[in-house]
Amino acid sequence: MIHTAKFQVLLQEDEIGLLCRKFKEKITLIGNVIDKNFNGISTSFKKLFAIWRMDVYVDFIKLIGKADIQEKDITKIQKSLDEYLYYIFDNNDKELMLLRLDFRFDAAVPNKKHRDFLLKIYKKTVEKYGFKKKNDHYKSTIYFNSKSMKVMIYDKETEREKKGEKIQEYEKDVLRFEVSLQNRHLNYMKRTYGLDKRLENYLTDEFWTKYMTKNICPIFFKGNYYPISLSEKIIGESNIKERDKSKLREFLCDVSRHGFDRLKGLKVDCNGKEKEKYSKYKIDKYTKILEDLNINPISIAKHDAEQLGKEKWIKNPFMGK
Repeated sequence: MIHTAKFQVLLQEDEIGLLCRKFKEKITLIGNVIDKNFNGISTSFKKLFAIWRMDVYVDFIKLIGKADIQEKDITKIQKSLDEYLYYIFDNNDKELMLLRLDFRFDAAVPNKKHRDFLLKIYKKTVEKYGFKKKNDHYKSTIYFNSKSMKVMIYDKETEREKKGEKIQEYEKDVLRFEVSLQNRHLNYMKRTYGLDKRLENYLTDEFWTKYMTKNICPIFFKGNYYPISLSEKIIGESNIKERDKSKLREFLCDVSRHGFDRLKGLKVDCNGKEKEKYSKYKIDKYTKILEDLNINPISIAKHDAEQLGKEKWIKNPFMGK
């Protein structure tokens, strides 16, 4: 459900002095002393203008020793964070203000070739969704970034290998889907809906489903990935209108050839006049019909399909989520 988060605690000048005396260290080194006593927590102290702040980065998997974190684990997480705050301040008066939260879904894709092809396919999707712009300059990671939210998909094993870090059991064969809520979005939720920036307000199954499905599916679409020839076979065996069958195949070819972003720029000749080939309505219509047939509108290239073995298609790892 979640992976990491960043929190903040604002401090007064006299509190900084108390901490230095308690830990017998300079304020810039106190974080190292604190973190030795806790798994998955990184602490730092900084001064911005006249305000001191304690920044806290938490890896929840390491914090509670569990990869499959669920809504019911909030009690265990809160207990660990309360113990952390009490260790530092000797009381329970402080509260961790949420600055960033990373939701995650780990899809097990044992076939490395499938993971590589999926990342290749994902690069063919839209260049922008809402305010989030695509960055696909990396081989094993795709980003969609805005100032308030980030969407990321990457091969977890490859990421670990590049960093020279040990691959944990829960990271093997994993294609990770991540939605990161930034401070600007959390402020918007507080301002608009009165939702305080506390972890317990976001660590729910409802919020996980909302943020993951509303940010992953519109960008990467639903349905399994097929070469156009297999999609055509599925379409041909369906009970949709014959006219739509022909239009769907043409749509798949155009998406494969031009990509989604250029569909609206395509023109067709209509009685000697150029006419827009795809309106937003048509794009949405054809995409929806394909997804109802469990076909992703982004196709596998023919030469790639030939390397996939007998089946020549890839199951959507995010299906049903």
